[in-house]
Amino acid sequence: MCDYRIILRGIRVRMKSIRKGKKIERKSIERNSNSDVKSGNRQSSKKEKVKKRGLIRCVVAVVCLIMSVIIIVKLNIGDIDHSMQVIKDASLDYLYFPEKNEIEEKKELLVCIDAGHGGKDPGAMTKDRVEKEETLIIAKQVKKYLEMNGIKVMMTREDDTFLTPKQRAKMANKANADMLISIHRNSLPSSKETNGIDIYINFLQEEEDCALGNNLKYYLERAGRMNVNPISPGSATDSKENYTVVGKTKMPAALVEMGYMTNKRDNVYFDESVNSYALAISKAVIKFFEDNESNP
Repeated sequence: MCDYRIILRGIRVRMKSIRKGKKIERKSIERNSNSDVKSGNRQSSKKEKVKKRGLIRCVVAVVCLIMSVIIIVKLNIGDIDHSMQVIKDASLDYLYFPEKNEIEEKKELLVCIDAGHGGKDPGAMTKDRVEKEETLIIAKQVKKYLEMNGIKVMMTREDDTFLTPKQRAKMANKANADMLISIHRNSLPSSKETNGIDIYINFLQEEEDCALGNNLKYYLERAGRMNVNPISPGSATDSKENYTVVGKTKMPAALVEMGYMTNKRDNVYFDESVNSYALAISKAVIKFFEDNESNP
């Protein structure tokens, strides 16, 4: 038989080893728990750092975007102003400008724009208006719009220079211009109610002169509020006598009287639509050449 004391001793040893094992497990669990807490803290700290970095990047991106917009606006503000002026000038939806290939075909064309009077010849005058000044204003605008469309333009004068009508006609003939448009303003002190735009062509009324006159009338009627009177052959005083710049030139020509300086409404309409009238004259010229190209 076994000694019961030996058995009891073995049982005690076994119990001690079990209790030690449990203590070791608890310590291991505590260590793991502490480790998990520390790891969680580290992960949380990393997340906060990532968030901060992301926020900083977003702020930098927004600042860069704002700076880019400011630079673009500064670089293009001139173009914007120009675009707004073009939109304003092109408010006449019946006007259009040709495509590039059409423009290239017109590069050899030459139009003579004659700003009436000049120098010692002031033309018609009222209390606050001088014809030679107002004709030069609209003539320069016509020149600008024609050149924008690839048509060469020569001006009989670009400043306050005196030229006789014969000198103007000679200039156009010598340059072999394809057309002449002489721009004036009218005056009739004895009848301040007389108003409207007058268009004069050669009294012979050749086909090309009539076509040019009709184009001018059509587009000027749609450009502003001034009345456009019927086309007149010859001059204001004699239907069988031409104005020199019309009768002495070798190309299609027309003289346009842009309203009466002695009529208040005509002056208001002229001032408010001077760019539109310049566009209309330009369009009449372009249409003339287009029709001639399609009907040689």
